[in-house]
Amino acid sequence: AATLAAAPLSVGVLEAQGRIGGRAHTVSLAGLPLDLGCEWLHSADRNPLVAPIAASGLTINTTPPPWANPEATINFRAAEREAYGQAFAAFDERVEAAAREPADRPASDLLEPGGRWNPLLNAFSAYYNGAEFDQVSVRDYAAYDDSEVNWRVAEGYGAAIAGLAPTGVRIVGDCPVRLLRHDGPRLTLETPRGVVQARAAIVCVPTAVLAAGALRILPELPAKLAAVEGLPLG
Repeated sequence: AATLAAAPLSVGVLEAQGRIGGRAHTVSLAGLPLDLGCEWLHSADRNPLVAPIAASGLTINTTPPPWANPEATINFRAAEREAYGQAFAAFDERVEAAAREPADRPASDLLEPGGRWNPLLNAFSAYYNGAEFDQVSVRDYAAYDDSEVNWRVAEGYGAAIAGLAPTGVRIVGDCPVRLLRHDGPRLTLETPRGVVQARAAIVCVPTAVLAAGALRILPELPAKLAAVEGLPLG
């Protein structure tokens, strides 16, 4: 929105929620910021959000995350930590090799049959990928490029995102778009607060919202909807 507003265009943001930020949401708890959604600037050494957040005056906390410290797994003995680490590394190597094969397949195919650490590997996948490895593409998993540098915003990730909202752009809250029609000379966007017409729209909603039909697009775009249905969050 900030980029478009710098051009000779009339720009508005129709926000479904009563606040901006989406999954980035910081609240105050006992006077301290608490992120209820996303909270890490992943691959922070090249994450394009770092510079504008720092320029806004917020504090970038570069303390390494707890998972980067093997000693944090206090319920594991040293030998168990080493064994799990070896199992994880071996699994990653098998995935990298399989990603170069002609056909894609679920990453769960590369788990060691009956492996002791398979449940923990699947638990890792559930929070890392948003699904266990039987629902994760080998090629997609192998393609993820992570620098393993993870920083936080001391004042809260949600506060940082909200602080990047452009000035001079009208942001209309509590205004979910229920229907987007693209069969006329202009787009028609139907909302509980009225109808908006526009030359163009950028749709930034979760894939799950599109798959559930909460935002209908007419005429329908079956190929795009099929792609959305096959792309769960994470």
